[in-house]
Amino acid sequence: GNYNLSFSKESGNDCNGDYISSTDISRIARHVTGSEPFNADQEIAGDVSLDGTISGLDASLVAQYIVGLDSNFNDVSTHWIFKPANLETLSSVHAELIYENGQYKVDYQPLVFDDENRDIYAYRLGDVNGNYCHDDCHQYISETNCNMYDHCWWDNEYDECAYDDNDQLSRFNSGQVQFTNIAIDYMPVITLPLIISGPTFMEGMDIEIGYDEDVFSPHSITFNTSNIKTERYNSVSNLLSRDGSIKTVTWAIDEPQIVEGIIGEVSFNWNNKNKSGKIWLKDFQVNDEPVVGGISIIGLNDNHVADGVNIINSLVPGGLSLHQNYPNPFNPQTTIKWSMPLSGIVSLEVYNLQGQLVELLFNGQLEAGIHEQIWDATAYPSGIYFYRLKTHEKTLQKIMLLLK
Repeated sequence: GNYNLSFSKESGNDCNGDYISSTDISRIARHVTGSEPFNADQEIAGDVSLDGTISGLDASLVAQYIVGLDSNFNDVSTHWIFKPANLETLSSVHAELIYENGQYKVDYQPLVFDDENRDIYAYRLGDVNGNYCHDDCHQYISETNCNMYDHCWWDNEYDECAYDDNDQLSRFNSGQVQFTNIAIDYMPVITLPLIISGPTFMEGMDIEIGYDEDVFSPHSITFNTSNIKTERYNSVSNLLSRDGSIKTVTWAIDEPQIVEGIIGEVSFNWNNKNKSGKIWLKDFQVNDEPVVGGISIIGLNDNHVADGVNIINSLVPGGLSLHQNYPNPFNPQTTIKWSMPLSGIVSLEVYNLQGQLVELLFNGQLEAGIHEQIWDATAYPSGIYFYRLKTHEKTLQKIMLLLK
């Protein structure tokens, strides 16, 4: 009888990532301008739009996919292409190759011969580097190329480029981010430079920055024109996504160049000045390799570079304290202030010398910071009163004098 053979990939099995990066975008973009030749396999992987050609649209679609602005490359939601090998032998088994909706399939009309030794090639759309589910050391066949990467080393015994499994994870996505405390005066927008510590040949750069959503929101991300000739690079980010992280990709559209030092800045709106918050690098790679660099904190800390920072408002109190009322003595109004390092439920009460509750001035939830409450004692006689501040941690009390 007639049979149809089609192919698909199980979802959720992506080898800890889909291996598409800014380097792939750069090579697609440079292929469009004629400076990056592609072989037949790369031609298939680079045509993510499935329109039969590789153009600037394909580079743009891959960039939007990486930063999360779009989840599909094409109208048919195809991410993988499967194509049988040895096409010239299909006719010998009465088979025909059919291309439909972005996929290949084999029609056997009829199936009269076994076709059990045919290889099927799988192409991850966008992965023109071909490094899907391959470690990035064994692909280098010369000792010189192998030694360019910190985690690769040349194995003379086997005459190949080898690697240590424990070194494959970036320090950012392996849960090893170290936070540096930075105490500064409050400012509506806080700007942090991004730095590459040594000369780096930059074909593509992938950055993901995490932040505490209840404290900060993204404001802008820019690239330093003194270190990057911006006319040679394009960039896309998901700055407005508001999903707890900023993703940005930068790729060479012309001859890649060597960069070093401050390569850009990321800025955040400091929305809650009474709270400290963290900003950190979740990923920072150049040419698919973890980069030596990070967030520049020169002038803010004894260190020069950090993986993450904990921004602390220097005006926010370090501990719970109850201030002396002012004025004191008073008639008939006085102001009571207190400082809180953390948010929480607070009550402020006034008692007379007999220990009787005179008035509950406040009871409720407050954010960290300095707070104040006015007490109007017009209805009370002269005398000594106590005001008491209660939190879940402790109770503080002071004396005040009403003189009429």
